[in-house]
Amino acid sequence: PRPKTLRFKPKFSKLYEYQQTLPTLPIPEVSVTLNRFLETIRPILNDREYNATKSAVEDFESSPESTELQDALKEYAKGETSYMEKFWWDAYLYQEEPLPINTNPCFVLEDDPGHGGADQISRATSLSMSTLKLVREIRLESFAPDMVKTTPLSMDQYETIFGSARLPSAGRDKVITDHKSTHIVVLCRGQAYYFDCIAEDGSVAITAIEFANNLNVIKANAENLLDEEIANQAVGIFTAGNRSTWAEMRERMCRLPGNQESLDVIDSALFILCLDSVETKALSESFRNTLHGTTTLTGDSESEVETGTCISRWFDKMQLVVSEDGTAGVVWEHSIWDGHSILRLFSDVMTDAYVKFAQQISGKNRVKAHVQSKRVDPEDLENLDLHLLPRKLNFVLDDKVKKKLSECSIQVSKNIKSLHSLVLDYDVFGSTLMKGNGFSPDAFVQMAMLCTFYNIQGFIPNQYEAVMTKAFKNGRTEAGRAATLAALDWCRAFNDTDLEDSKKLELLKVAAKAHSLMTRRCAMGQGVDRHLYALKCIWQKQHEGVASVKPPAIFDTPGYKKLGVSLMSTSNCGNAALRCFGFGPVAEEGVGIGYMIREYGINFSITSWVVSPEKFREELSIYLNQVYYMMYGQHGENMEKTLSENPPKKNKKKALVGETLR
Repeated sequence: PRPKTLRFKPKFSKLYEYQQTLPTLPIPEVSVTLNRFLETIRPILNDREYNATKSAVEDFESSPESTELQDALKEYAKGETSYMEKFWWDAYLYQEEPLPINTNPCFVLEDDPGHGGADQISRATSLSMSTLKLVREIRLESFAPDMVKTTPLSMDQYETIFGSARLPSAGRDKVITDHKSTHIVVLCRGQAYYFDCIAEDGSVAITAIEFANNLNVIKANAENLLDEEIANQAVGIFTAGNRSTWAEMRERMCRLPGNQESLDVIDSALFILCLDSVETKALSESFRNTLHGTTTLTGDSESEVETGTCISRWFDKMQLVVSEDGTAGVVWEHSIWDGHSILRLFSDVMTDAYVKFAQQISGKNRVKAHVQSKRVDPEDLENLDLHLLPRKLNFVLDDKVKKKLSECSIQVSKNIKSLHSLVLDYDVFGSTLMKGNGFSPDAFVQMAMLCTFYNIQGFIPNQYEAVMTKAFKNGRTEAGRAATLAALDWCRAFNDTDLEDSKKLELLKVAAKAHSLMTRRCAMGQGVDRHLYALKCIWQKQHEGVASVKPPAIFDTPGYKKLGVSLMSTSNCGNAALRCFGFGPVAEEGVGIGYMIREYGINFSITSWVVSPEKFREELSIYLNQVYYMMYGQHGENMEKTLSENPPKKNKKKALVGETLR
């Protein structure tokens, strides 16, 4: 789903300055991928499983079928921007599982320096107004491109970052984008409201005071409704349920008067603003509320209604969530956007908030605005057909939809209650110390999570790390696999009491270097998972509707099956704009961990259906502390020097006056 040509085409595109010169994602050689596949799966298989997989791999490599599939993939790629792009979309859009927890990630934002996180309306207004200013930059393509040092990254996801929605469908969902959207939708106590905020060119049409007044009116209206009234209109809960149920109910709703128009308003909104009637002062509470909302079933067992914040969500879109105490977060639909793009957007939003605070202190003349915005001339408002006052969307529901709505609410409540999650803010050391001891911070943390799982479960897991491939046109991610043979050696050595700490640290460095080599290859499009998956998709396209033909045996091996089950799903995403980042586990018996590495600490958001996050947090802290003491024992003096951010300068002693008291 790529956007059509924008109406306001700029003379020069800063946003897409490098887009056409980016290389395409390379297709690795089959023999290279197969060799790396065997290397990748060896640590997670027993001898019997490995030998069976190895035999199938050798047969596949020597057969004409591997060459034919590779040639077919190369031919297919000639007509595509990226050979993986459509396969990626299909993998997500054919998904039946609910979006929250299973797919959609979230951020919890740092507090607003100007409001201290104490006032919901002020915080929501500040964040929304800063976000609206960025619409114009993106529509006029003056938004600066993302770079990693001097390497430009693909900016295609910004084409759909505002006004997009995932729509449920029988079979494959679809993604739509309204590039002329001028309104936002506000969800409060399950009720949907909307009002215009900008003109089509992105010029801001509403003042901060008017915006805040609208939110106050919306909040007052929602709070005056009875629990039964809000439950009967909280159709957003369908977006938290199974996709086929939502598709069926949406189609049925659209046959009832007025519903299609109301759904169109929500689908085309720039973004969703969720005003939650809960306080989430603890970081773990903020994380849970942002990721999936809270659940509160009220009434008797025969007529329970959901009144938690989970009814004030629309998981098909990007949502800005603000709690009663001003705590804020972002949760987004993952098939459309990766964390890196949403992080860039809200890094600019948070920067704008900090700049506005600095301007309050020093004045606008001394502090330059981070995002330049344009206001609509008040005299032009009448000609723009904009409606700046809030309007409530009301849905007509028949008995079948109401019954399904109630059933969906109960199922969503069970899903939320079944997930275990918490946040670990580890503050003993961070990237400064890791680098000072010769470690890549990301590889160091990957080994920490891997070894912690090993210590709890007794075996090394198939651990996934999202590795960005946005250096290529329309690039997304490759699957980094942390469980290398070197990592397995380290996990075994960690608890070996007969092994000296110096030898253990040597093994950790070997494992970390192996991990860094693997992620560099993945970032250059030379990973294993995506290429094998694309070959499988090509085979399926060739044999569509032919049930009698079996796929190549390699795709039915223990190795390929285990590779597809990530017991540990991890991702490193974040900066100073965030308090935490996370998502749900991708395997039923697995763990999901979003992490952020700071100079002097590490933040982990841990989720699981079956593994105790409390146990994982405890064991992870123990591991990190033990490795810290290992490093200190070997390099104590150097570590103290590394940890001193600004060593004190030697100044001349001051002359003392008076008597020292003892």
